[in-house]
Amino acid sequence: TMKVSNCLESDLLVRYPPNWSDKVKKDYYYSNNANCTWSFSSNTKLHLVFSRFTTQYKGDYLAVYDGNTTYSRPLGKFSGSTLPLPVTSNSTQLYARFITDGSGVERGFLARYAGI
Repeated sequence: TMKVSNCLESDLLVRYPPNWSDKVKKDYYYSNNANCTWSFSSNTKLHLVFSRFTTQYKGDYLAVYDGNTTYSRPLGKFSGSTLPLPVTSNSTQLYARFITDGSGVERGFLARYAGI
């Protein structure tokens, strides 16, 4: 399951198959001063795969954790335009937090998740 907090529906760029689609409006940009969180849970380990990733380098970032809070073990912190490698949890939970500053926006990211 996936739970989203502190985001508008239009900020939701994480998808779960079978609703997976790479088709996102070309003119879409995420919001300034965002603080979005996603909590993923499963009865197996989780796998997060990115198909698009563009954020303001250093100013805006996505942090992913192996667990259900930011106090869990960090799995990665991603910023800029390099597509992150897939992220796999060691537990049955993943937590992601997307933070943006107020200095500008980019197209954001698109990812899919699945239990493995």
